Amino acid sequence: MPRSTTQLVVGALLALLTTSAVAEPAPLRRHSIYVEAFGKGGVWGLGYDLRITERMAVGIVASYLGLDGQRMMSATPYFSYAPIGHHDRWFIDAGPHFVDLVTPSPVPEWAGTREAGVGAEVSTGYEHRGRVFFRVYAMGIIGGSGVSPWLGTSLGWTL
Repeated sequence: MPRSTTQLVVGALLALLTTSAVAEPAPLRRHSIYVEAFGKGGVWGLGYDLRITERMAVGIVASYLGLDGQRMMSATPYFSYAPIGHHDRWFIDAGPHFVDLVTPSPVPEWAGTREAGVGAEVSTGYEHRGRVFFRVYAMGIIGGSGVSPWLGTSLGWTL
């Protein structure tokens, strides 16, 4: 090959290598809908998470549990921050924890009870956010009777 043709081929190859598209990570999906087992909602919960930026999100988990006539409803809105990672990441979140507990009376002589309270929750753990949304985490629930440790998992979909 003549020198100019060699230079042209080498130049074309270098141009191809340097301008080829670098695979960028897929965009972070903003909306997540999930169910929880032993998480912010207690025994179970239904949650929604809205990613505001790549690192920050807001969400809420709500649950209802009826056991032997006693009914417990809870709602936990939260703010979440993911300091590192993209789809697989470590997260920290915190927010208030609202609980309403109703114990109806089994006898006419007693009116039953209703208690409502507000506490706080702080949690940290691992999150995967692809088409599937998955979390496993440890948390502390802070209320009138102190701090209670708790573990939770979440599984759902992102949109």
